[in-house]
Amino acid sequence: MRISFRLAELLQQQEGLERGIIKRIAEATSLERHQVAAVMNNRAKYVSLGTLAALCEYLIEHHQVDRADLPGVLF
Repeated sequence: MRISFRLAELLQQQEGLERGIIKRIAEATSLERHQVAAVMNNRAKYVSLGTLAALCEYLIEHHQVDRADLPGVLF
């Protein structure tokens, strides 16, 4: 079973998919840029719960995504 991440699609809906977004997410979450890029481009082979939690917190704080919708809307 393959799981697809919809981070780029979610950010595009929130009008937050602009140049430099990977760097801003990495800085805000303390994740490595390559981790964020892999999830953003749906190439991640493994995503830890810590990474998933950091992305969810970022979306809540910076893009006003409803806490009740996460992490479900990322898949």
